[in-house]
Amino acid sequence: LNMRLNRLGEKGGCYIFEGLKSNGGLVTLNISGNGLGDGSGQGEAVRVFAAMLRVNSTLQGVDMSSNSLGAEGGVVLRDSLEENTTLLQLDTRINKIAPEVILSIKELLLRNEETLKNRKTQPLKPLPKRQTEAEKI
Repeated sequence: LNMRLNRLGEKGGCYIFEGLKSNGGLVTLNISGNGLGDGSGQGEAVRVFAAMLRVNSTLQGVDMSSNSLGAEGGVVLRDSLEENTTLLQLDTRINKIAPEVILSIKELLLRNEETLKNRKTQPLKPLPKRQTEAEKI
């Protein structure tokens, strides 16, 4: 879903992120350049986004670049990724996030990538055999 440069602002971002808490199919989201933050990181949109990331299990890529998230907003994002294991890409450029926080975010995304690789290489367990009516007697 590409919502780049739609002037959503904090309120619009909150509506989008609340809806994505129960998302069952969206894999990528570009929400760059929408004024989601006020530069302080204290905004509501970044907090609602973080809450959504904690429960969303389908999003794999998000572009949040150029949203004035600020240093505190970066910390909020990083903390939410501690609980998310499916997001593989998160573009946070041009948000004034501290380099050490960006590094932590990258490490968490790499962890998610490794988790995904391990899931794919694990042999699938066979489904239990269903009993036929004759076998039930």
